[in-house]
Amino acid sequence: MRAGLGLRPSRLRGALVAGFFVALVSGCGSDPQPTPAVRTPAPATPSLLSESWEVVQLADVKAGYIHTQVFETSDSAGNELRRIDSEMQLSVSRFGDKSRPAVQFSSLETPAGRLVSFESTERLGGAPVTRKGKVDGDKLEVEIVSQSGTSTTTLPWSNDHRGLNAVDDELARRPMLSGETRELRCYDAALRAIVLVKLEAETLEETRLLDKTQSLLRVEATLEVEGMDAAAGPMRLTFWVDKAGVVWKRRNDSLGMLQENFLATREAALAAPSGELDIGLTSTVKINRRLSHDARSVKYVVELKDSNPAKFFASGPSQQVFPLSQKSAEIVVRAVRPQAGLSVSGSARAEPAPEDQQPGEYIQSDDARIVRMAHAVAQGEKDPWRVALSLEGHVHRSMRERNFSIALASAADVARSLEGDCTEHAVLLAALARARGIPARIVLGLVYSPGAGGFAFHMWNEVWIDGLWAPVDATLGRGGVGAAHLKLTTTSLSGPAAMVGFLSVAKVMGQLKIEVVEVDGI
Repeated sequence: MRAGLGLRPSRLRGALVAGFFVALVSGCGSDPQPTPAVRTPAPATPSLLSESWEVVQLADVKAGYIHTQVFETSDSAGNELRRIDSEMQLSVSRFGDKSRPAVQFSSLETPAGRLVSFESTERLGGAPVTRKGKVDGDKLEVEIVSQSGTSTTTLPWSNDHRGLNAVDDELARRPMLSGETRELRCYDAALRAIVLVKLEAETLEETRLLDKTQSLLRVEATLEVEGMDAAAGPMRLTFWVDKAGVVWKRRNDSLGMLQENFLATREAALAAPSGELDIGLTSTVKINRRLSHDARSVKYVVELKDSNPAKFFASGPSQQVFPLSQKSAEIVVRAVRPQAGLSVSGSARAEPAPEDQQPGEYIQSDDARIVRMAHAVAQGEKDPWRVALSLEGHVHRSMRERNFSIALASAADVARSLEGDCTEHAVLLAALARARGIPARIVLGLVYSPGAGGFAFHMWNEVWIDGLWAPVDATLGRGGVGAAHLKLTTTSLSGPAAMVGFLSVAKVMGQLKIEVVEVDGI
């Protein structure tokens, strides 16, 4: 069927692509085959109501497509339902290694757009992960199935919460008028959380599409979720909609790098890309001089095109941020070690949260293989800092293959494959540390890359030792971290808002300018 008939099949697709994009770019340096779309079983033979194809562009380069179908079906009791099946495929490179993340979604919703259940399978380069969600009264129960086992999480649910198709469904049912505002809450598949969506219709404008221009209504959307970094602000999307409520174009305004989706024909969506985007090279920030990871202290001046860097770069014992203007800041980074007599106070001394110490979806510190690996290192050592450094070195030496094709694998999967880039080093080290009783979290930021001549987006760790969050980096394996790391934020990679921390990375990407002002010691 032609795109635009029946229900409008989408689920905040700008956010969906962003979730994969920030996971890809945060890896600093298995090519999965497409899998059949996941189908949530329904007893009745479904009939196709609508179908659409979209072209996904990153930095004006065709990076993939989204294919969505909406079916009419019913449950075993004869209640009418809508089944929404969607598949997304991306193809990008990171420092020359091809990565093809893919996801398939299927959800059952009532004709009014209320979620009944959903199932998804995602491939980020490692083993596939399947999520099965079902609404049960006042909660949404989600079962997560991966190579390492099965776990569950529960989200609070209300009768007025909407399904994965909420925004496009809302626009199609009641097309907005200029100046109108609306709010709704729905489950967001990319952020894996309940999201408050605020819609504001602006004015008609001539809009560039793939092969033409068209007068469309511009609708601004903001996404807010519990746990989102208040300094970074909400996630922002823009939709361009016709009078019937069909979304012809959508843009993610929370990425420093341009990401747009266009309604398209099947042929255009499946056509080969006109070029290839290397996210690793594109996102590297060149600097004015060479650095050494042995530097004890470095002073930087950091600028953002459209934002204040003081809102994005974290302050603490190893990094102090001093605003210079609305778009620039001075950042002083120094190498820190526990037991160095540092005076730590305020947020820098924030003690570990339960999720920094417990097993999580990505950091399975109770996995049998991880527990054995953790306790085989530094046997008999009582000093937690020496244990942490031994674990850092063990991960650095144990990873057999460093590649950039894996976007984000879990610690249990990494313990089995021993493959990946900085993301895999970081999740494995966090799991090993927690298995030894040392609180650990993930750091998202940038690291100096001599080969690239600048700063590349990166993940490393902080461990809680003697009242201090001390940085360690298993990718480099140097026995702690020097002054050539720039920290944006931290995440436990646990709970409903596990992916929210990546938004800080997404928002500064493509906007950064970094100047090295002063270097002390090597």
